[in-house]
Amino acid sequence: MKPQDKKALLSRVLNIATGLNALLPFFVAFVYTEVRAGIYALSGTLLVLMVALAYRNQKALRTAATTRTARYGVNAAVTTLLVVAIVVVFNFLSYNHPWKKDLTRGGIHTLSEQSVKVAKELKQDVELTAFVKAQQKEQIKEVVEKFRALTSKIKVDYVDPDRDPARARALNVKKYGTVIVKVGTKETRIDEISEEKFTNALIKLLQGKPQQVCFLTGHGERNADGADAEGYSQAKKDMASSSWETRTVNLLEETKVPDSCTILLVLGPNKAFFDKELTVLGQYLDGGGHALFALDPDLRSSEDRNKQVNKLLEAWGVKVAHNMVVDPLSRLMGAEASVPIVPTYNKDHSITKEFQATTLFPLSSSVEVQKTAPAGLKVTWLARSSPKSVGVTDFKSLASGKVQLDAASNTKGPLDMLVAVDGKKEGSKATQSTKLVVMGTSSLASNNFARHAQNSDLFLNSVSWLGDDESLISIRPKEEGGQAITLSQTEGRYIQLLSMVLVPLLTLGAGIGNWIRRRKL
Repeated sequence: MKPQDKKALLSRVLNIATGLNALLPFFVAFVYTEVRAGIYALSGTLLVLMVALAYRNQKALRTAATTRTARYGVNAAVTTLLVVAIVVVFNFLSYNHPWKKDLTRGGIHTLSEQSVKVAKELKQDVELTAFVKAQQKEQIKEVVEKFRALTSKIKVDYVDPDRDPARARALNVKKYGTVIVKVGTKETRIDEISEEKFTNALIKLLQGKPQQVCFLTGHGERNADGADAEGYSQAKKDMASSSWETRTVNLLEETKVPDSCTILLVLGPNKAFFDKELTVLGQYLDGGGHALFALDPDLRSSEDRNKQVNKLLEAWGVKVAHNMVVDPLSRLMGAEASVPIVPTYNKDHSITKEFQATTLFPLSSSVEVQKTAPAGLKVTWLARSSPKSVGVTDFKSLASGKVQLDAASNTKGPLDMLVAVDGKKEGSKATQSTKLVVMGTSSLASNNFARHAQNSDLFLNSVSWLGDDESLISIRPKEEGGQAITLSQTEGRYIQLLSMVLVPLLTLGAGIGNWIRRRKL
C-alpha cells in the first residue's frame, strides 16, 4: 500500500472514530443518566480524537486559500464543528430544562396538581436510593423523571442488590423495588413506587411533626429495648430505619394517650388493666386512634385474662378467642404444632396484598370477627391458618402435650389469625378513621421469631398501614381512555409499503444523488 493510501485510510478511520465517539456521550447521557464517569470518559476521548483530527488536517488548513479541495475541506470541518456545537448546546438545554407534551386524552403521563405543587415547593435536596434489578429500573425512572422535570432538588442512585448485596444488607433492604427517600436526616421507604406513594413520602418527610410509635407499658408487655428472645429491639430498629420515632407510654401516668403518638402498640400484656386505663384506651379509639393489639393466650388458666381488653375490642367488631391454634402440618415443616404456619393472606388489603411466603404465629389464639360489627366499620381478615389447624380450648391437655382434637369443643380451621378494622362508628365526631390491627400472639415480631419467614415484614406492614396520615393526598389513577384504530387490509398494505419500501428507497436515492454531486465537484 502506498504511503498516501495509508494516510488516506488513517484519515478515514480517524473521521469515523471521531463521529461515533461524538454520538456515544449523548447516548449515555440520555439512557444512563446516572453514569457520570462514563460521560466524562467518552467526552475526554472525543476531545483527544478531535485534536488528532485537527493535527492530521493542519497542512490542508494552511493551504486553504490556494486550493479548491482544501477550501471545501475547511468548509466541511467548520460546518461539522458548528453542528457538533449546536448539538452540544441543544443537549445541555434539553437535559437541564426538559420539555415534554402529554398528548394522551386522560393525561396519564402528567403529574397531578398536588404532586406538581409538592415538587415545585421543594427547598431541600431529596436523595433517592432505589434497590432494583436492571429490568425494574425503567419502571421507577418513569415515575421519578416526571418529578425531576419539575425540580433539580431530586437526586437518584440506582443500586442492583444482586451486584451490591453488601449495601442492601447494610441498609436492611429485603425486597427488590425498595426505594429509600431521604430529606436531610429523615428518611422513609417505599416498597413499590408510584406517583401517590412518592408524593406522600415527600409530604411525610417535609412535615415538621415526627411520626411516633408508642409502646404501652405497665402490664408486663414486651420490652421495646429488650435484646433477649422475648424483646422487640429488632422491630424497634427496623422502625427507626423508616424514620419512625419510638417511646413508651404508661397510661397510669397519663390522662390520655399522648397526642404525639401516631400509633399505640399493645404487645402481650399479662396483667389486668385498671378501669382508668381502659377508659383512656376507649377514648383514644373513639377519637380516631390507630393501635395494634397483640394478645397472648394464658395456658396456665382457664379464664380469659384478655377479657377486659376484648370487651373494648368487641365494640369495634373484633375479639381475640380464648383458645390456642395448633397445626399438625407444622411438624412437616420442622416446627412445633403450637407454632402454626399461616399460608393464606387477603390480597385485597394493602397490608397483605404482596405476601407470597408463609409466616409463623407461635403460641397464638385465633381472632374472631363479630357477626354484628357496628355500622361504619370495615372489619377485614388478613391472614388465615391452614385447613388442618384447630383452635384448642383444653389448656390442660396442651400442658400435658397430649392434645385431644375434639370436634365438639375445638374450632376447626382455617382460622383468622390477623384482622384489621378501619372506619368511624355511626355518629362519631372523630376527625379521622379509627384503625386497628388485632392478632392473638405478641411473639410474631419478637427477636426470636422476627427473622423467620415474613414475620418482620407482616408486622412492619401493619405498622405502616396504621401510620398512614389521613391528611396525605390520594391520587386517583388516570385512565388512558385511548381509542382503537381499525385499519382495512388495503390501508395496512399502504402503511407496510411506505415504511418498508418507499422510505428506504428514498433514503438510498438521496445518498446516491449526494455522492454523484460530490464526485462532480
